[in-house]
Amino acid sequence: MAPCGESYIHLERTVHDDGIKTVGACLAKNAAELGEGDALVFVTPGAQYERNVVTWRQLHENSFNVTRALLKLGLRKGECVAIDLRSCPEWVYLTFGCMVAGLRPACLSFTYTDGSDVVATMERLQTCALLVMDPGENGEKWDVLEQLFDSHSNDASAKSS
Repeated sequence: MAPCGESYIHLERTVHDDGIKTVGACLAKNAAELGEGDALVFVTPGAQYERNVVTWRQLHENSFNVTRALLKLGLRKGECVAIDLRSCPEWVYLTFGCMVAGLRPACLSFTYTDGSDVVATMERLQTCALLVMDPGENGEKWDVLEQLFDSHSNDASAKSS
């Protein structure tokens, strides 16, 4: 018997080996078997909440489209992609697309206006092949990054020490 304030859960499960070894294979299997079934549901709060459903087929197709785009950009297996997006379908497609491509997705967060949290994260990552971000409602995240860049250009390339 558990003392007051403590609880125990005991689960027994036999793991079935269905041959799925990768994220890509899992997405393909679920898209084939569950197709138009709900994979994810995003809800936008507000006066009239908006419900956005992503089906297994959409998740598979869009994640693989992102994978192809990342590889076409020249990213290579093992490289890091820093991601700062809201909780939305595009965030999931990008994260799964990175994993399918063999890239390392890393969450990035903008908290301080001086960018010190971004610098600390980038120093831990050491190198970052790509940064995908939401600039913020009024461009506030872009303003933080712009002050950290040594140079940047309209082709989306940037350098920072």
